[in-house]
This record gives sequence, structure tokens and C-alpha cells, in this order.
Amino acid sequence: ADTSYSNMSALKLFNQANNRGEVVTNVRLRGDRVQLEGILRDGSQHRCQLHCDPAQGKMPDALVGCQLNDGSWVKTVLEDGRVLAALGKRFQVSVQSMHPGKACLMLKSVYSAERLHVSLKNLSAEWLLESQKDVQLLPGPESGTEHPNDNWSNATQFKRQEFDSAETYIFDGHGTLWGVRGAAQGVTNLDLEQQIISQVNSLIAAGKQVIFATNDSNYSRRMYVDRLLKHGICLCNDDEFSREQAKQKVVTAAFTCAWFLKKALIRKPFVICSHVGLLEELREAGITDYVATIDNQGQ
Repeated sequence: ADTSYSNMSALKLFNQANNRGEVVTNVRLRGDRVQLEGILRDGSQHRCQLHCDPAQGKMPDALVGCQLNDGSWVKTVLEDGRVLAALGKRFQVSVQSMHPGKACLMLKSVYSAERLHVSLKNLSAEWLLESQKDVQLLPGPESGTEHPNDNWSNATQFKRQEFDSAETYIFDGHGTLWGVRGAAQGVTNLDLEQQIISQVNSLIAAGKQVIFATNDSNYSRRMYVDRLLKHGICLCNDDEFSREQAKQKVVTAAFTCAWFLKKALIRKPFVICSHVGLLEELREAGITDYVATIDNQGQ
């Protein structure tokens, strides 16, 4: 599972971008259950098993995914039986471990199902022990500053002059340029989409460097250029040479995958895909000796 920024203090001697350290979580699907197990940044192990039907969950695993009245969420179960809860606030994550019984008493009412009900007659001193707490910092304006709240406000406040002075802009497609939601009153989603595209086109017309990125591996750069043009982005003229040049302004997951395979000298990769975008990028990178789950026509 993705554990980015799980350990910001990890050794960076051999990798300056190492923000994970030894942290890892394995996710296994076992019939109607999902099993999580791994190692936390302090080296302790955790494990839990979640049932697709919450009513079938067993304690303490059934607490995972529930929210406590302090706003934190139960994330996993430690090897000693305590549960681990975390609360993210700005660029800090507060983590606490506690007895499952205490977590049950702290559950928000919406999660207080009968299966998680505990009787006060079973209350023990162990339940009331102070939770072990830790604070983890994530990359952002708060790290290493004396006035984190001020920096947070400055970092998130939109400043038009600062925006206009930028030389390079990077945009995602779906949900950013098209497929947008949450339009203001009196403005339809389609009107909002057209306004956004008009603003992006104004940046291109002003000579700014505008790059379009997507993590959708179904698209090659050529296909994504076509999609941008279809949505009204004035990326290039509608001729073959201009479209080929416009590919330099597009980054797709298919392209980065092909780029990595070429740089890593991977031989005869096994490609699992359902669209031809990735195969197109492989061929353009000079990788033609591969085994894929579809042919070049997508069959």
C-alpha cells in the first residue's frame, strides 16, 4: 500500500526522497475479507482483518474505520492488541494508541453499533490509561517554522498577483478542466467548465508554459492531446506536426511507465492493460518486445 511520507525522519543517505523508511503495509484480499498487516515507523507491527459486512467484524478489528469523538479515525490494530487512531490537521498527523475498550467508549454516536457496545461493568484500569501519543510532520509550510498557523494561512490564501507572475502551470484534466462539480449558484457545471478552459487558454495565449498531466494510463500523449483539443484547449494547431510538438506539453502515466522501463533496461515486460495507450507509448520508446494482455488494436 502507498505509505508516502510515513517517516519524514527516515535515513536519506542513499535516497534524498526517502520519506518512507521501513514503513510498509500489505493489503490482501481473502474472500469476503481484507487483511492489512505491516510495520509502522517505530518498527512495531500492526495487523487487522476487515469483513465486507461490518456486522460480521470481530473486535478489536471492527473498530478500524470508525471515528472517535475527538475527530480521529481508528486505522489499525497493534500487535499488543491496542488500536491506533490518527487525526490529520493541516500538515501534522496526531497518532494515539489505546485499549480497544477505551476506543469503544470514545466512539462517535454514528459508529456506536451494538456490536461495539461495551458495558461499564467490564471497565478496568487498563482502559483508562493515558493514550500513547505521537505527532508526525508532513511536508508543507508548517515544517520547521515558528508560526505554523500564520504560514498555513499564507500558503493557502490565493494571491492573484503571485498566480499571474508564475511562468509554468500544471493542470490535471478530469475534475479540474472538465467533469467539474460544485458550481456556484446560477452557474451550471458546463458554464463553469467553459470559464475554466477560457482561463487556461488565456495563459497559453500569454506565452506561459502550460503542462497537462494525468495518471490515467489508458491515454498515450497523442490521445490526450486529442482529448484536450476536443474540450477546447488551444494547445496547438490542428495538423499532424503541431500535434506531435504538443505532446511535449503532456505527461501521462503511460508515458512515464514507458520512460521508466526504457531507462531501467527492463527486458520483455509483461504488460497488464485494457487500452492501447500504454502499448503506443512503449513502441514510441522503442520497446517492442513485450507480452501484453491485449493486442495493438485493443482486442
